[in-house]
Amino acid sequence: MAIGTAVKPFQGTLVAVAALLATIALIAGFMPMTSLFNRYRRGEIFSDSAAKDIPRKDLAMMFVAATTALVSMLQVLILRRNAAQRTLQTGLDGASLRFLLCVGLMFKSGW
Repeated sequence: MAIGTAVKPFQGTLVAVAALLATIALIAGFMPMTSLFNRYRRGEIFSDSAAKDIPRKDLAMMFVAATTALVSMLQVLILRRNAAQRTLQTGLDGASLRFLLCVGLMFKSGW
């Protein structure tokens, strides 16, 4: 007798799509950083446009952190859909929490 719940192919596909969404959010989160670092490369360190890019970068990183946490909860919901015991347990691991705190600190200092 197998222990656990069998994962149906459709559930596996949905979990993979959710992981892909988190990856897309991560890539999109790096776009404002490339803009800021391109300004730095051109010597625009203390310009108004570079100063406006800093909070934009920090908001993008907060979006990445929130998306990562939400996607992991969504994956758990998808996998628990056909389980005999329907309990939902969510939480942030240490790495996600540290990332959120660091991004919040950068956002506050860049504001």
